[in-house]
Amino acid sequence: MKLYPPLYESLKDWPIYKFAQRREEFIRELDAYTLKHFETLSAERLKEILLQTAYLEKQRIKKDSWKIDPPQEENFWNKVQHKANEVSLENEIEAKKELLHFVEVIVNRYSQEIVGGFKIATFKFMRKFLTWLFHRLLNTARTKSLKGLFTNKHQLYEKLRVSGQDLPLIRESCKDGTLVIVPTHFSNLDSILVGYAMDAVLGLPAFLYSAGLNLFNYGIPAYFMNRLGAYRLDRRKRNHIYLQTLKSMSEYALIQDINSLFFAGGTRSRSGELESRLKLGLLGTTISAQRKLYAKGSDRKIFIAPLIISYNFVLEGKHLIHQFLKAEGKEKYSYTKDKSHKIRHILNFIWCLFRRDSEIVLSFAPVIDVLGNRVKSGGISIDQQGQEVDIKQYFVGENGIEAHKQREEIYTKRLSESILASYRKYNIVLPSHLLSFVAFEALMRKFEHLDFYQVLHLSSEEAVLEYKKFEQLVTSIRNILLEKAANGELLLHHKITEGVGECIQSGLEDIGIYHPQKPISKTRDNKIVSQDITLLYYYRNRLNEYGLEKDMQVILDKEAKTIE
Repeated sequence: MKLYPPLYESLKDWPIYKFAQRREEFIRELDAYTLKHFETLSAERLKEILLQTAYLEKQRIKKDSWKIDPPQEENFWNKVQHKANEVSLENEIEAKKELLHFVEVIVNRYSQEIVGGFKIATFKFMRKFLTWLFHRLLNTARTKSLKGLFTNKHQLYEKLRVSGQDLPLIRESCKDGTLVIVPTHFSNLDSILVGYAMDAVLGLPAFLYSAGLNLFNYGIPAYFMNRLGAYRLDRRKRNHIYLQTLKSMSEYALIQDINSLFFAGGTRSRSGELESRLKLGLLGTTISAQRKLYAKGSDRKIFIAPLIISYNFVLEGKHLIHQFLKAEGKEKYSYTKDKSHKIRHILNFIWCLFRRDSEIVLSFAPVIDVLGNRVKSGGISIDQQGQEVDIKQYFVGENGIEAHKQREEIYTKRLSESILASYRKYNIVLPSHLLSFVAFEALMRKFEHLDFYQVLHLSSEEAVLEYKKFEQLVTSIRNILLEKAANGELLLHHKITEGVGECIQSGLEDIGIYHPQKPISKTRDNKIVSQDITLLYYYRNRLNEYGLEKDMQVILDKEAKTIE
């Protein structure tokens, strides 16, 4: 794997550093930028928004308060509610002026909470410390000896397979325009791994990214995240003022040429499948920011780089699939408490990752513009017919470059569809995902007299397949995947293309390392068994987007007829 040199000679040239140096000024600008939205509203609407915000915030405090929340919060919102109620709407101008003052105070309260910072000293420390720690763990695990503590034979980037035909263009886009990386999201470790890969492999600067406010409840994580480019996102807050401030944060940062990382799916995939829907609100900020850049007379473009992350085993996999099944099945499914946040589970995960040849795969799709067009060197957009296109013209109205809500909603949906198509096409299918799909579908067919939730509760003595039959099914589905790969519908890990034997061996070794109850394993008497079918279902879902269920059904129907 090629390692690229740093894109900037000095960290002081990084856009995120320049942003952090003027944090207070940025917040003042962000407040004014956000307030413009509310200045267009009537006094009656402003009063309604203020009262609704105060009500929702008081409900949040009662039902779900956190240690990180500001002191005397309830008093603040009681005061807002009281003052807003006192405002008379008889005089529109005076009422609006008074109500906007309250909105401005709340916006500043939120922006102070949301906007983070970036410290070069902290970044250098974390870069050095994490590299040292991971290298020590990696070399000790691989050599199975304490001698590994003192060697650097194995490097962390060897565990991260970073691939993509547009890697040089990603670097170019980051330097010549504003780059937004849009990864899939499966684990809380995604940000760390993507950040490391961008720094150590691609030589990119640190990016602005969002992190759940709950993570700032803890002293050490909060200390570092406050200084490493994270802005805080509080999913408890669903009121209009907060959401508008958050949207303005993303949009204004892009206008200020700050590279960003969006988890556009909004949260980790609970089911284990690739995102099939994106949060259009956050994604839409790339459209509006691009339009506002053109309106200012700037030709700087915002570029999007979709990124597909693939794990053979996911730290929080068991907890996530339980959440998904509980939400889907309600009383049909019981919930198991999550323990994956404990430090020993995280260290065990890292140890298991380093102990084997298992990889974490980061697959970059081709760079696109904010309308979903492919981009080539020089920032030139290419439409589906292969023709160069000037996307500035898509923002022109009767009065030149202007906002058009309905039009930009269509553009956002178009961008979302382009990103989702990239996720499917440039997803690298791992052997563990293939084996999980085949095993789960075969068990569902074997126990077709049971419903879905009954199958999930089968014991390891029941969830058994004959190895020979399993191997035949893997061969059949592998052949279909090879055909799909040849047609450009997806990508395959090299262990799948090498042969069925290598594929099965690699998949069985990788998927069972971390979990105490193995999703799938091979017994000494040549059986395939699942000790945890819910986890098997979680990993099976990674192939949900390719219509393989119908192919599997055809294969199993043919097999049944042959037996008859």
